[in-house]
Amino acid sequence: TYNIGNVDTTAYLNKNFHTTSALRYVNGVSYPGNCGPVAATNIMQYYKYRYDNKGWECKIWIDSPESTFVELCSYLPYPAIHDKGGTDTTTLSEGLRSYALSRGDKWDSNYYNNCNFDIIKQQIQSERPIIYNVFNHGYYEEHSMVAFAFREYVYSGLLGTKTYSRYLAVADGKVSTANRYVYYDKSKCSVNTFFATTY
Repeated sequence: TYNIGNVDTTAYLNKNFHTTSALRYVNGVSYPGNCGPVAATNIMQYYKYRYDNKGWECKIWIDSPESTFVELCSYLPYPAIHDKGGTDTTTLSEGLRSYALSRGDKWDSNYYNNCNFDIIKQQIQSERPIIYNVFNHGYYEEHSMVAFAFREYVYSGLLGTKTYSRYLAVADGKVSTANRYVYYDKSKCSVNTFFATTY
């Protein structure tokens, strides 16, 4: 058996999102190792889509993906983007909170290392996509992406035992849709949540 969540969030899987290659150079400036800020931009894009559907103002979206991306970079662990070729995911949540506050909106964000799947499920089922960070991954190596939905397969064994296989539907920053599924491995992941506290 399996279950998938969230129905509302899943509706966004075929929307257009942004890629690391498209935001590699913005206004003549190079942004290597930009998957963290791109994932953050895609989180903002999700809320822009969602708020537009509800007729709400989306303060955390500026006027374009490029403008939103550049502004986010000024609040995220920016030196790491250039000096180390990557973003420090342990301080990404602090940057997300500061960015939202600068836009006149109050949001919260938390960081979880080796994140328990129940936390991921709870966020996605509450219509809150997460930034899913992987390391030592066979395909992505070290990479940040946005998870919008999940699939959880449950296998029943002898004596009532159960085993699980879990996958996340992601906007991985490699392609412009969110319809790729990535295997969840607690030992090789961390998570940054992001959610409004004013709505």
